[in-house]
Amino acid sequence: MTYTPPPPNYYPPQQWPPPQPPKKKGHWLPSIFAAIGVVAVALFLANAFGLLDEGQGGESAPALIKADVTDTDKSVYESVTDRDYAVIAKNPDPHRGRKVIIYGDVFQADSRIGENDIKINARGEGNTLFFEQNTHIVGSSDTFRDVVEGDEVKVWATVLGEYEYTSLSDKQIRVPMLQANMIEVIPN
Repeated sequence: MTYTPPPPNYYPPQQWPPPQPPKKKGHWLPSIFAAIGVVAVALFLANAFGLLDEGQGGESAPALIKADVTDTDKSVYESVTDRDYAVIAKNPDPHRGRKVIIYGDVFQADSRIGENDIKINARGEGNTLFFEQNTHIVGSSDTFRDVVEGDEVKVWATVLGEYEYTSLSDKQIRVPMLQANMIEVIPN
């Protein structure tokens, strides 16, 4: 048998699928660390320049109302009953800007919530204990300087609206949020 060379345009049959270069293992790890680093630096800078809300995760809060001279005039605040405050607490957004006097027992005033915030079980005037509502109170650190957990307080406040936060048991909680313009610890 004699050998005949292939025609000039002949290509040998190709293997299918074509062979792949071996995969590189572990080279995605530096990319992940770089992405985590970029996110961490961005969060650090956003927090440093005050672009992030402080507080517990999942919180959404209305903006504070700029204090004015009338905020220290106690005659502009409305004394509310337990029922009046229950109506405000049920849907606080329509009452935004309303100046009220409420009473309550402080159940959180610590570093977890911050120096400009406290949480109280709020009620109206009369101390009937007919109604108490978990309420988030914001203000300056000077306002809350002498307030500690367990205190009974009287608060002259402006209603800011609804506030949502995530509890330690990972539940979403919505409560009224008020801005304390003046606060007084009631002696026991």
